[in-house]
Amino acid sequence: MEGEAELWNFLERHLRSIYEGDWATRGRAYRLDLLEKRLQRYGDVAIFSYTLLLTVEEEAGLRHRAVNESRVAVRFPEGWKVVHVHKSPAG
Repeated sequence: MEGEAELWNFLERHLRSIYEGDWATRGRAYRLDLLEKRLQRYGDVAIFSYTLLLTVEEEAGLRHRAVNESRVAVRFPEGWKVVHVHKSPAG
């Protein structure tokens, strides 16, 4: 069974696959930080809760965006997959 560190690594890879070249970054240099992380594990289900801080390098300088998110992942025979996402503005 995967430990907490492996599950957070899965989530960070998942998030990077979304933000690379995405509408949110427009292919520009960016940084993702996860704040106030919480992980709840129920067998083959993992619930991630966190505040995502996205920093994007733009011509006028750095742009910051903060979003509270929760993502539910399920372990299938071929590996973990995110099956549900909820987002709300932070602050």
